[in-house]
Amino acid sequence: MNRSYFIFFAIIIVFTLLGCENKDDTKGLTKEEAMKDSISFAPAVQKSNPNIPLITPDTLELLLPTKIPGAEKYPSNKGSQHYGDKSWTSASSEYSFDKGMLIIQINDYGVAGNMPEDEYRLFTFLPEIDGMLSKRVWHKDGKGYMMWDKEKGEGKLQILFQDRFVVNIDAYVLGKNDPGLEYYLNKVNVERFKTLSK
Repeated sequence: MNRSYFIFFAIIIVFTLLGCENKDDTKGLTKEEAMKDSISFAPAVQKSNPNIPLITPDTLELLLPTKIPGAEKYPSNKGSQHYGDKSWTSASSEYSFDKGMLIIQINDYGVAGNMPEDEYRLFTFLPEIDGMLSKRVWHKDGKGYMMWDKEKGEGKLQILFQDRFVVNIDAYVLGKNDPGLEYYLNKVNVERFKTLSK
């Protein structure tokens, strides 16, 4: 049971790291200045609908938490990812604690129909892993699910916002006193999804 859980999350990390090209281009701006100046769109490279505008990875990176209390933030991974005829942009960061770690990733699919079918299905059918509590999560601007092992402080939160942005939060061995994945979701600037969708 523990081995299959570890393999599941290891695969997620590998695909996340392999799917993104690593860039870091903040140009010394404050977060607010960079946010104002860098909202731009990258054309999707996909056969089924080449005109879906995607938010650039640099803009998505600005929505990630710059710091989380008690954690060291590592440089972000960002870039474009491809699966079959579908493409999307992505930015993620790892946050390391004394014990355990957290990975927060934001993907922009342009529209929900551009998501890989197996991922989109997770927002309809609740996934389950032995030993973890699975539940639906509703946000005022989105919907998703959470899987959580309270004793280990491990789990996953995934929410679809504005029918195009997906926030993934993966936690590993944070311990039973951890505040939980919804606490970390509140550190992501999800309010920006509304204006970026217009």
